[in-house]
Amino acid sequence: MDELKLAALTRDIGKMIELCEQLKKENLALKTQKNALIKERSQLLDKNQVAKTRIESMLLRLEELEKANVKASA
Repeated sequence: MDELKLAALTRDIGKMIELCEQLKKENLALKTQKNALIKERSQLLDKNQVAKTRIESMLLRLEELEKANVKASA
């Protein structure tokens, strides 16, 4: 009976080791994915800021053109 218990314990330990290895791989993959998403978010925020600056600049130019047209019409 002791040999059966030992075999079962050995099998269970083997399963736990496999599970642990699987979880380590998944954890590494998730960390890698997280880092990639953080980098992508940073790039998108930078692009958003550039777009915002360009739009604000265009709006200012349009306002200046509108003022110039109003003065020219008067």
